[in-house]
Amino acid sequence: MDLLFSFVKPDHPHSTLLSGYFSKVVICLMLRKTAPLMNYVQEHPEIVVQLVDLIGITSVMEVLIRLIGADETIYSNYADTMQWLENTDVLGMIADKFSSSTLLKCMPMLPKFFVL
Repeated sequence: MDLLFSFVKPDHPHSTLLSGYFSKVVICLMLRKTAPLMNYVQEHPEIVVQLVDLIGITSVMEVLIRLIGADETIYSNYADTMQWLENTDVLGMIADKFSSSTLLKCMPMLPKFFVL
């Protein structure tokens, strides 16, 4: 998991192709190994911050959308995950990101993100 999520670190190259592969793997883990994945993300809160920083990349945005519960059926059996998501200020981080200088870069994706 450390190697997989090292992709979102700021010093790693974030090409569209690699982002797509990263997204596919993380979403597959979300669907098949929900508990271990969410436990890992909860133990490493910097991952959410790094995902928000990369929200301008469509594939990373898809991971973030699924992670914060756009597909709540994934988390329906995991009450602790739902509680953690409620306590994490992801929407605040996203709002801060959109109010920063990167707003123009992310603007085309705003409608898709907020149609949760």
